[in-house]
Amino acid sequence: MRLSGREDTEEFFFEATFISLFTQSKFLIPDTKGTYNWGFEQCNNLWNEYIAIMEGRKKEKYNLGRMVFWRNENGEKVVFDGHQRIVTMYLLFRAIYKKFEVLSPVDLEDFTERQQIDITRLSFEISSMIWVLDFITQKIINKNKILITINNDDNKEIFYSIMEKGFSLGENNYSNNYRFFVEKCNSLTILDLVEFCITLFGTKVLPVECDTLESANTYIRLENNVICS
Repeated sequence: MRLSGREDTEEFFFEATFISLFTQSKFLIPDTKGTYNWGFEQCNNLWNEYIAIMEGRKKEKYNLGRMVFWRNENGEKVVFDGHQRIVTMYLLFRAIYKKFEVLSPVDLEDFTERQQIDITRLSFEISSMIWVLDFITQKIINKNKILITINNDDNKEIFYSIMEKGFSLGENNYSNNYRFFVEKCNSLTILDLVEFCITLFGTKVLPVECDTLESANTYIRLENNVICS
């Protein structure tokens, strides 16, 4: 979805996939947002929702909801609405990749050729969501796809470390949630993790991309007026 600042709701919506949102975007969390505060309850609910869908106990796809951005002069999507969900999804992506990245060619020999292709493809998709990859070589050129500029976030360097190295440090929401997802991913077999990724990639999301901060405010104001009317 793109919003050009016009108060015309017909311009507000378009289809965008979960994969393309995270593979084609670099995000900036501005100082106006609060610190990351999602904890065990939110992460556990998120995980259980995906497992229920994967196992067929829920028929509808998971809905990550509306996310509102405006694009700055560097081409980054400045997050206006969706900070907590975006960061949590990146911690989940990194936990998934942590299990995939330790697989050796010998490990892959235990799987059929079709399964090996699926594992390799999904591992690549996850890596392209976590990091910026070179378009031609597919090598990692930037391991910081999210820039957190919240001045009072004393743990943002820990988040960067998790994204880059896959290791958590200390007791904080970034580390605790990442360790939770690592434990859950490790509880799945590789083939179950493949199924989990397929379920994850089916997530419904409504990205709203605005040209300016003012147009983002306009969109939120119009949406709130609709809800209240």
